[in-house]
Amino acid sequence: MFEYLRAHTQILWSALFILLFALLSLQSTKIGGARVGQIYLLALFGIIFLCDLQKRRIAYEVFLFFWLSATIMALISFASIYPKIGESKFLIKYFLIFPAAYYLGMRMTDRISVEKLIMVLEISALFDALMAYMIYFLPMPPFIMSLVHFRDAAYGAVYLDFQGTFFEAGVYAYAVGALFFGALLLRIDYHIWPRRKWLYALYFATIILSFFLSTNKTVWIALIVIMIFLILYKSIRLLGHSSRYQPDGIRNRDRSLKLLSKINTLYAIGLIFLVVLSFWLVNELMPRPMITMELIRIKLEQERGKAFLIILDLLRQSRWIGGYGFGFVEYYFGVTPVDVIGLGEGVSMVFNSFLDIWLSVSIFGVLFMLLLLFFSFSTLSFFTMAIPIYFFVFANFNPVAASEEFFLFLGISYGFIQRLKNGH
Repeated sequence: MFEYLRAHTQILWSALFILLFALLSLQSTKIGGARVGQIYLLALFGIIFLCDLQKRRIAYEVFLFFWLSATIMALISFASIYPKIGESKFLIKYFLIFPAAYYLGMRMTDRISVEKLIMVLEISALFDALMAYMIYFLPMPPFIMSLVHFRDAAYGAVYLDFQGTFFEAGVYAYAVGALFFGALLLRIDYHIWPRRKWLYALYFATIILSFFLSTNKTVWIALIVIMIFLILYKSIRLLGHSSRYQPDGIRNRDRSLKLLSKINTLYAIGLIFLVVLSFWLVNELMPRPMITMELIRIKLEQERGKAFLIILDLLRQSRWIGGYGFGFVEYYFGVTPVDVIGLGEGVSMVFNSFLDIWLSVSIFGVLFMLLLLFFSFSTLSFFTMAIPIYFFVFANFNPVAASEEFFLFLGISYGFIQRLKNGH
């Protein structure tokens, strides 16, 4: 009886978490000034918080870290004498939405089994991908069109990238990449593989093809960085393990471990080369290549490169302290006569999350982000190693630190760390 109830409880929680990821992907759908995903996230957090309160197992240290950090950042922002736009929305996020997302992710690992969590992540990734395929290739009914964010192009025209219901293609690749890689890493960690290999291969191909169609480069950079890190870590562990076996009687084991380390490294280097080669071949065959010399020139001269130099100049003017306040970025690039592609009215963050938070609330903001990544990182599993690295890489190329997924997945990683430390 209890097993029956437990199984159905897990199915219910799984459905609630799938709905969470689905609503978070509807980034243009709002009720009042808040996105439906944010409203649902807070409601689901409230349920879990009340359950924890009843069981007297609230993780007070999480709220202490977030609220203390948010208070310091708010004081720095209030102390700024510079004009700001939308300062209050940042405060709401850092005091309420982001800690709720992190706590919710942490408790996700308690509410459902690893198998169910893999299912949640893969169904969510597939939902986002199928929505993106449908919106991009099929005629859209008015209801679906209302969920889509169209970007402004020249002369008042609009255009649509392969982005699904996300704000842009880069956000799609970032969010679906987290779902896809997260599920894959859990499968590797816990040796959970589907019986129908062809069905999983179809899912795998569907997601990978969507990354190419999104033309996002960062998701591939993150994948390669993660692979290199895991290779180096595993090789160092093998060599370190072999160094313990120095007595003459077991030198053969020492040599075997060193040989295994070398084979593992060569195999992984070959795998990385294969990924890079595949990327290059697909890029050359695409009608709109992801990387060309002209695109690189535009990125450097009119977009990210130009923004990077402007931000460095602003930091230099503040004697590298920063602290211009939350909302200064939108004011500066939206009101002042500075022309940078992708920045301006309605855009509240620059391309690099670390530079953005440094500019807004000084070096303390960078410390907050690094500590959050550090607390969510552990060598206990591939998941708890790779997920923080994934978000660290993306944070250097995109303003992901303002997204709920950033805190949700780091919370999941932290939850697994606690779970593994307790022997589960």
